[in-house]
Amino acid sequence: MPRNVSDIVNKFADKDGKSGTNPPMANEGVILDEPWLINGKYYPPSNYFNQPDDIELWWSYNHYETPTYTGYTWSYPPNDGTHYAGYQLNEAMWNDHEPKFRDGLKRMIDVLKFHTGNWSTSYDMGTLTRIARELDALENDLRNFVGTESKDGNTGLVKEFYKLSLPEEGGFQGTAAGALGNRIYELTGRLQDMYKQLENIHEPLSKIHWDLGRPDGPLEKFIEAAEDWLGDENTKVYNILYDWYHNTTSGTQTWNEERGQFQITINKDGVTGIVSDQDEQKEGVKGPTTTGILNELNRLWEEKFNDVQIKANAFTDSVESIYHTA
Repeated sequence: MPRNVSDIVNKFADKDGKSGTNPPMANEGVILDEPWLINGKYYPPSNYFNQPDDIELWWSYNHYETPTYTGYTWSYPPNDGTHYAGYQLNEAMWNDHEPKFRDGLKRMIDVLKFHTGNWSTSYDMGTLTRIARELDALENDLRNFVGTESKDGNTGLVKEFYKLSLPEEGGFQGTAAGALGNRIYELTGRLQDMYKQLENIHEPLSKIHWDLGRPDGPLEKFIEAAEDWLGDENTKVYNILYDWYHNTTSGTQTWNEERGQFQITINKDGVTGIVSDQDEQKEGVKGPTTTGILNELNRLWEEKFNDVQIKANAFTDSVESIYHTA
């Protein structure tokens, strides 16, 4: 099952209890668990108002039946006239909940970028860079100190060892010279082993550094997908809502004879429902409910966020692979 983007990037946020400028971002629940529309209502015809004041996103339907003549006057069916139905907008979605999510994602993307230096208390790419660089410098220093044996001339500790081992290389001879020479030889071997161990550490660290930061790597693709999403106005809740309203439901009203009310189309599959219906359908009538509308809006949001989720999961999979194989 794909991991939430928020769960992935929050691994790089400030640790609990530590001060910093990059706390964990809000999770997807602030978008998907909160209703975008609230207080659905249905109004039958009335002579006292046109569009009701307490619905902001609304539909209407004119329904007329043939009146009957009683001999004295015409009798009009009670459902004759204009029906209205709609919802109030949950403005907290785009005024509060959504900005928390989008601003948090932008902040965490900046943490993951190599060049910003906007690190958190739990993640500092600069530290990995410095460790790799300093290990490389230490490895080189040890190599130079140990030295090499060559026909062109010995260097480092190797040269000092041969001075003691070969009389022509120096005047220090005898048992003491041999003992010191053995100590130098032993030290040389230990230092050689040390820089080989450093090489074993340095190489995988350098590999991790490269694999994470390479221009065509999973991290860069994730950052690009997230920035594209953040920069696209069509991914915002308010615009998704009104795109759904204008292109999916508006103008789709039809009369439901059994219920004596009009219904609207909820999604591209042609599913219909009566505004304000809740989960329990009346008299066995099937169709989407207010919950169904909210589910469709969530689906549309997730559809636009899908590329970010795919790239985020590819990135975290690559991190696990890099660390396991380095």
